[in-house]
Amino acid sequence: MQSFLSDGFDEDEADRDNFAVRVTGPDDPGILYNLEVCAQQDKLATMNYINLLALTLSHSHMNQIFKNILGRAKSDAPGIVDGESRIVEGLVKLKDENLVRKSQSGLRWEVFPAKMAQEEPQALHDISQAANIKGGKAMMETEMQGMLRLGCHCTSSANLAAEMNYEAVRSLLSSTMPKFAASTHFKDMFALVINLGGSTGPWLPRLKDFYGQWINGDIRKLRLGDLALMGSWPIRLGEDFPEDVRGKELAPLIVGIVQAMYGADLDKYLKEDHLEFISPKDVKLDKDNTGQMQRLHDALRAFKFLNQDWQPALAAVGRGVRIHMMGNNDMDIACAFLQKDEGLARLCQIEY
Repeated sequence: MQSFLSDGFDEDEADRDNFAVRVTGPDDPGILYNLEVCAQQDKLATMNYINLLALTLSHSHMNQIFKNILGRAKSDAPGIVDGESRIVEGLVKLKDENLVRKSQSGLRWEVFPAKMAQEEPQALHDISQAANIKGGKAMMETEMQGMLRLGCHCTSSANLAAEMNYEAVRSLLSSTMPKFAASTHFKDMFALVINLGGSTGPWLPRLKDFYGQWINGDIRKLRLGDLALMGSWPIRLGEDFPEDVRGKELAPLIVGIVQAMYGADLDKYLKEDHLEFISPKDVKLDKDNTGQMQRLHDALRAFKFLNQDWQPALAAVGRGVRIHMMGNNDMDIACAFLQKDEGLARLCQIEY
């Protein structure tokens, strides 16, 4: 490390502050040194261009892992390499979608003096926590982040809506997601999360997996008001509904509709930076509408097959494939109910 710092860095500054990180142009000796070191090791990948923005020896071990994934370095890790023992990004993706996503987008780094870890180890933890809280407040609040955080404060219970004061939950969220908590749609979003079973139900994790694997929240955003439309739905259909749907749980259909909202065709439904796939008319349940009730019956029956009968077969495939297959089927069933078969992207097309 010392020989690296002495080549292109101020040694006195490095010795005094105990750290030095610098990124410069392609002629910098440090970059050439990095290229030479990586070239000598099959298990240290580098990029195919000279103007590296993140060097191997001046950044963390995690950064090198990212470069190994993207640069197809050799590895002994089972299940992520090809016949030549080189890392295959697609195989890593099946194991850990988030790791590949971060390797492509990068992480934000902050370097502290090495002495801090020895003299004040707790300080690093405290600074990291403070930075994350600050970053969380500064980050754009997405509607999915709001739903998932709201779900953390809710549990599945038939009487939950009566037992839990949504204003108390709003107060809990106001410190970390102030815009979401202050929204005029918060009460309906609270009811929607209750309908999905909160943190203990299977439906929010299903949406989280779908969103995490396929959706770029910077591009595909939904309005809270559109999501909140389904907050007025009951957990189960009441006695005044037709017999073949009476008492049925609506959560599977809600999940399918939300996924379809995110999977809508950008050219057709993107308006003012938000996807507008549904309207109040689309999701208004009318027990006297024979056609809608028949579609509802067909959709709930299809979801029952998908979520129960089909699960043993899905257990044999990888997690990423399972999320893919379930997501496409969820969206297809939901769109049949909504009568919106056109304008929906397949999952292989919406990973951006």
